Amino acid sequence: MSEKLTYTLVSLIKEDIRRKRIIDTGKMLNSISVSLSNSVDGYVLDISAEDYFQYQDKRYNILEDVLKTTQWTNALDEVMVKLIEDSIG
Repeated sequence: MSEKLTYTLVSLIKEDIRRKRIIDTGKMLNSISVSLSNSVDGYVLDISAEDYFQYQDKRYNILEDVLKTTQWTNALDEVMVKLIEDSIG
């Protein structure tokens, strides 16, 4: 479950970077990773990348655009359904 969600998010971020042509050496693109963990308040998605990703994200709205996609919404929906089914038993 979490692997599919994190893989989807990484793929969508990389796709957005390519589409917006924000690639110089490819170092930032290849550094992107996502992990999912539990916390007291729920689940936490942690996005790691080269430090300058934050500036590119601010300039090009990478995450904002990715989180609006149908693919991301569908991935989240699948995870939510699975969590509900698991909790019901």
